[in-house]
Amino acid sequence: DNGISQPLWFDRKGQPVGVALKPGIYGNISLSPNGKLLASDTTDPASQNTDVWTYDLETESAKRLTFDPSIDSMPVWSPDSSRMVFASNREAKFDLYLKDANGAQEEKIIAQDGPDRFPTDWSPDGKSVIYERGSDLWILNLPDLKMTLFSKASSTLKNARFSPDGRWVAYGSNESGRWEIYVTSFPDAHGKWQISNGGGDQPKWRSDGKELFYITP
Repeated sequence: DNGISQPLWFDRKGQPVGVALKPGIYGNISLSPNGKLLASDTTDPASQNTDVWTYDLETESAKRLTFDPSIDSMPVWSPDSSRMVFASNREAKFDLYLKDANGAQEEKIIAQDGPDRFPTDWSPDGKSVIYERGSDLWILNLPDLKMTLFSKASSTLKNARFSPDGRWVAYGSNESGRWEIYVTSFPDAHGKWQISNGGGDQPKWRSDGKELFYITP
């Protein structure tokens, strides 16, 4: 297996309706909020180096956004599609970096001691980035770059996503012994509601917040 895949568009019935990108080695594909661009961590088959790339869906053009020899991955869009936060291990562990989505300026590291950090979503109001740190979920507040614990559990929490109105967070947890999808409130994590019951991972909200999509076994 060389890891090559081809992202496709699917309709509500699960039928493929179009090609999104040419075949390549893609990870963590993310559609921009304005619907015009895709971002992914893309691996070069020759060098095996992974960088963040963006792809214009209208012109079918590609742009490399990062150029460091380390792993740059998990790009997350700002709500206005102008910036990104991503993870990179160029400082010996995975830290968060901020960069303009057009690549015009160098990325800025958001330094913090402790475990690896991986971003998963940016709040609709632009004020919060939710990220994984160890087994917990943390919030990066903008623009002051203050970091606060959002949800701590005896299990592992991952793949958190803000609802379109910014009032809820969906996430994956293995507290039951297998991965399931839960929802809790935001900005304070009060209560939790289990959404999946046959296994679940990688939740995504519908744009009006009335449905959750997720992967099951």
